[in-house]
Amino acid sequence: MPHRIRPVPVQQQRGAGGSVVGGIAGALLGSQVGGGNGKVAAAAAGAIAGAVVGDRIENNGRQYNNGVQEQAVRQCRNVDSFESRTIGYDVTYEYRGQNYTSFMNRDPGNRIRLRVSVEPDQY
Repeated sequence: MPHRIRPVPVQQQRGAGGSVVGGIAGALLGSQVGGGNGKVAAAAAGAIAGAVVGDRIENNGRQYNNGVQEQAVRQCRNVDSFESRTIGYDVTYEYRGQNYTSFMNRDPGNRIRLRVSVEPDQY
């Protein structure tokens, strides 16, 4: 009887490339603002903001615990399995020296009840 195996959670490492690229881009943009010490502060703020934005873009805004994410995936495969079940019983019994066979839906046990009818024989 075919059935499907359901998806299971998998753990996936979070990427760091978005943070790095975002941090560099933010630092470059921040260094274009202000002058002197303000330029350094703007570059640092830009680097931090860029790293956060880059991380969210790369990781689609998903939350992580200890750098590991749980994500449901659809990796199903068909599995064929078979079961055996009884649908009935072919019962052979003897009545007045003759054997008869009958199909029964339930287990008849070691005795069965018979309904006997009598008809006149033709002459």
